[in-house]
Amino acid sequence: MSFALTTTGGNAQTMTLKEITDLLDVRHDKAMLKVAAMAESPDFGTVSILDIVYNDKGQTTKTYQLNKRQSIAVSARLNTSLLMRIVDRWQELEEQQYSLASAAINAVASLRASMANAEEVASRLERAFSHCTPAQLPPQDERAADVIKYLMKHKEMTARHFQQTKSKAKPWALIRPKSAIGQVMRETIAELEQRGVITRIGSNITLNTIH
Repeated sequence: MSFALTTTGGNAQTMTLKEITDLLDVRHDKAMLKVAAMAESPDFGTVSILDIVYNDKGQTTKTYQLNKRQSIAVSARLNTSLLMRIVDRWQELEEQQYSLASAAINAVASLRASMANAEEVASRLERAFSHCTPAQLPPQDERAADVIKYLMKHKEMTARHFQQTKSKAKPWALIRPKSAIGQVMRETIAELEQRGVITRIGSNITLNTIH
C-alpha cells in the first residue's frame, strides 16, 4: 500500500489509520476500537471516518483520518517500540510535500522569466522598427525577433553558426527557394545592425544594451 499525506479542505495534512496499522504491522480492526476510545477524550480532537480501497481487488474498508498529532499519539498506543517509524514517515512525506512546493515555485519563477524575456524581445523589436508605421513594418520582423531571441539566449554568435543552427527551423525554413535562406539571414542581421540593435565585431555578433 502506498503512503501519502492527504490535504483536507482546511489545508491540514492527514494520514489514515490503515496506513499506520500497515506500517506498524498491527490489526486494523483492533486499532479502530482503540482510536474510538481515544476520540472520546476532548484533548484528542475530532476525527472523521472514510472509506478507502486497501487492496488490488478493489475491496474497501472504513478507517479513521488522523492529523499528525493524532497519528503519533495512536502509534504510541499501538506499538511504542515502532513509534519512530511513523515519525520518520511523517518527516519523509512532509519533505516530499516541500519538494513539490519548491518545484511549483520554480515553475512560476521560470514562467515569469519567460514573460520578462518576451517583453524584452518586444522592446528590442520596437526599438529596431520605431521608424516605421504599422503599415510599413518590414516583412522580416519575425526573422528579426528570432535573431534577437537567439542572441538573448546565447549572448553572442556568428552569422555562419546561426545559419547552420537555425536554417531548418521556422521562420527561416519557410523561405523559398531554400538557397536564399543564407542571404535572407545576412540581410536580417544587417538590418538589425543598421538599427543599432546588434553590434558586429569581426565575425562575432552581440546584442546592444537597451538604455
